[in-house]
Amino acid sequence: MRELTFVGAVTRDRGRKPGNWLAGGAVLYAGAAATALGHPVRVVTVHDDRFIRPPSTDDWTWQCHASPTTTQFENVELGEVRRQRLWQRASPVDCARIAASSWRANGWVVLAPVFDELDLQVALNWSQKLRIGGRCLIPQGWLRAGSGRQWPIDVTPRSRLLEIAGWARDCGVTFDCICLSESELGTEPGALEILRRATHVLAVTRGARGASVFMGKSRLEVGVIAASVRDATGAGDCFAGALIAGLAQDLELSVAARLASAAAGLSTERVGVARLDSARIVSLADSVTLERFAE
Repeated sequence: MRELTFVGAVTRDRGRKPGNWLAGGAVLYAGAAATALGHPVRVVTVHDDRFIRPPSTDDWTWQCHASPTTTQFENVELGEVRRQRLWQRASPVDCARIAASSWRANGWVVLAPVFDELDLQVALNWSQKLRIGGRCLIPQGWLRAGSGRQWPIDVTPRSRLLEIAGWARDCGVTFDCICLSESELGTEPGALEILRRATHVLAVTRGARGASVFMGKSRLEVGVIAASVRDATGAGDCFAGALIAGLAQDLELSVAARLASAAAGLSTERVGVARLDSARIVSLADSVTLERFAE
């Protein structure tokens, strides 16, 4: 199996009980899904010395940049609308410190920032120079802005998808996969077609309404599994991690999309980052509906 490397900050996410902080971040949720599909996982991240890594990540390779703080988020659920507040922000991930010689030739790299800890242009340039098998992007950390002068600050959407596509073009980078949410795309709906030209596969997750996955001139509408939802935090990242893992295995897109939906659904049945049941992902993937459209 190809090694998948996820680059971005881990987080502490404020739980529903006072004083309860859970490990989170796109790199952890996406990595958990990739692990469930059999891939070795490496994380290039940043956190302080008080961050407790989940036991489910014990067999991962960690390359951590020290920081006086760890990024901390609070999710505030308002019906079907989620607001976020940022309590702390970690130091940047310095791509210049990551030796290109340490990467496996057939490995895949996934840029997955949570709040501007990766410099966009530097990260894309660095990614372009690596001799690796694939490049992927979960761009949410570049699509968030903060407002306020005192912690915690409110997190608001930021329109940056066209900028990301422009930098990718200027750096000569074509991604193997880009995954983002419907709400993130909603800030720049006109960016959809431009992003499709910047990647081989583009996935737009839609929560309980499944996902749309684009490749070439075709679109897959991907359904969801029946799940007992406890917490939807990280489900989109699990979808991304499983989809990327499936593509890295050279699976058919339809197979990879079904596995991604099953992994995302199973992740909602628990709170926080944990191991996903590989056998259940495979068995439940058969129940995921697909509709294919030519465009």
